[in-house]
Amino acid sequence: QGTIQTFSYYNLGDIFTYPSIFVSQAHLGIYYSIMILVRLYFVGFSFLWVAKRFIPTAKKNSLLIASFTYIFTGYSAYAIFTHPFFLNPLIILPLLAYGLYECLLKNKGWLLALAVAWTIFNNFYFAVLLAFGMFVFWLSLLLSNKHFRVVKNNTKMVISVLIGLLSGSILFLPSFLQLLNSSRTKVPFANGLSFYPLKYYLSLPGVLLTDQNTSYWFKGGFLAISVIA
Repeated sequence: QGTIQTFSYYNLGDIFTYPSIFVSQAHLGIYYSIMILVRLYFVGFSFLWVAKRFIPTAKKNSLLIASFTYIFTGYSAYAIFTHPFFLNPLIILPLLAYGLYECLLKNKGWLLALAVAWTIFNNFYFAVLLAFGMFVFWLSLLLSNKHFRVVKNNTKMVISVLIGLLSGSILFLPSFLQLLNSSRTKVPFANGLSFYPLKYYLSLPGVLLTDQNTSYWFKGGFLAISVIA
């Protein structure tokens, strides 16, 4: 039951894996390593492309420092050596944010639709996390400026999101349906715990600044602070 999930989670949803069909088996390791660098490049490129549009007057040095802070974090350091596929959401996140911003401000939804389609195609787990982040971002825009409260533009945003969801559902739906029947959904959350032990919460400040190990899986680093900032 977990076959479709596993392939969609690590392979089928990863667009950087597809060119490997043109690489011989003997060189797959080299290709895999090169793709790590390619992913990191696009993480930085995505951030810079969006940052320049969010803040056109920003100095180049400021953008460069911000991009390196975004790229080299505790989370990305973990993903590089464990699951490079987990770097993909770092590429998608800035595109989602700017797509939402542009749709609400200029009533242009094509970028948002493409970003949502990639999000939902890439991975259903990260899709939930990114959707939560974008929901918070959307609320912050609505509360901060009346120009983002135009009904027409918000309607366009909803339509663009739905188009993106439908476009990416070709892989999302089979994977999600399998998830409902998977053993992963048959066990209590976090071994039956409603809350983590106190030591987990006490260790969070340190985890946000470093990549130290915790009793429970959590990766933050400077990314947790820089994204909020």
